[in-house]
Amino acid sequence: MNFIESILDFLGQTGAAFTQKSLDDLNTEITLEPSKIRLVLAGVGENRINDINRSHIDPDSRILWEDQWQRQPKAVESRIVSLLQKSRRIHARETKIEAITKPQLQGFLTEHHVSEPMTSKYKLGLFHKDNLVAVSAFGKSCPIDLAQGKVLSIELIRFCNLSGATVVGGMSKMMKHALKLSGAEDIMTYADLDWSTTGTYELLGFKETGRHEPLTYWVNLDTWQRQKTATSGGRNGQIVNRGSVKYNTNVE
Repeated sequence: MNFIESILDFLGQTGAAFTQKSLDDLNTEITLEPSKIRLVLAGVGENRINDINRSHIDPDSRILWEDQWQRQPKAVESRIVSLLQKSRRIHARETKIEAITKPQLQGFLTEHHVSEPMTSKYKLGLFHKDNLVAVSAFGKSCPIDLAQGKVLSIELIRFCNLSGATVVGGMSKMMKHALKLSGAEDIMTYADLDWSTTGTYELLGFKETGRHEPLTYWVNLDTWQRQKTATSGGRNGQIVNRGSVKYNTNVE
């Protein structure tokens, strides 16, 4: 099965009700019922450029790129299950927060997250009945300038739930713990506009403080890895994402 057929097959397995509409030869829009959440399946074509910003797509839709599915189908399936509100719910008050090692963090993210590896200062895990159910990664604290003056801030780099599960209140619990560990007064983070919704971050106390322009990547169609340049002599496609939003918590 190709990319779109694979996603449609998975949706069928979940019992989800949905409609589909072809936007062009690379992009297909799925509307989930009854929530009306729109999911755009964005393909990667050889020697093609898929600039999602030029496709007249609903700005509130989520973008699922073909390379993400090809690299980490289980993590993508978990995202879809969460959209369908069919994930197992674990309350943060039932979890214990602990520092975790770099191998624990990277292993969890490799299995359950679609983003690339990164470095971090603080690595935290939530454990439920001795099982690791969520992780977060924070950068080192540094002074930044906000409207009210200079404050000590740390960056929330990653937050990830166990595939098929949602830790309710998990991100908030980890943020509070990270502030205590670091002595910072502010948390900064970037939200990927391909998937994130602003309401989620605002509920956690974040306020928008900036925007980053869309990024262009080359995708190696043999490995499905994103790169800054094309692979010489290989099969490549180009994608352009929606960019990101910068948020801070200590904003007056």
